[in-house]
Amino acid sequence: MTTKIKNQQTIVSHGFRFVYTPSMHSMGVHYPNGRLDIIHCLYGEKWRSVINDILTRHGSYKRK
Repeated sequence: MTTKIKNQQTIVSHGFRFVYTPSMHSMGVHYPNGRLDIIHCLYGEKWRSVINDILTRHGSYKRK
């Protein structure tokens, strides 16, 4: 599910919530256990590959 609010893009998947803010080139990652990570310097579509990497590391997503 992707929603766009005030120029932010939010993706919710497998208990994770990813909030990307293009103007700041950063993304907040809310883990299912309550942990929060902020990732900086995400230009272009790099943020989508970071999401795939995080979900793959936690066994929620498998690359083809």
